[in-house]
Amino acid sequence: MAGAGVIWDLYYFEIKDYVKSENGPQLEEEEIINGYKWYEFNEIVNMCQNNKIQEDRTVGVLLTYILNHS
Repeated sequence: MAGAGVIWDLYYFEIKDYVKSENGPQLEEEEIINGYKWYEFNEIVNMCQNNKIQEDRTVGVLLTYILNHS
């Protein structure tokens, strides 16, 4: 049975009070973060439409969130 031992759950978080650390990222040992970028809602919708965001569940979560918060 394919995937029998794999949990395929995705978790999404809404962060309302984000403050960028003045000391930069505080990474764990061997942790690699390639940076991040903030996007406006219209840019996210465009990325979903143009398959730059391809995971179906993520597209659904993002578009539902945007429709309910714009």
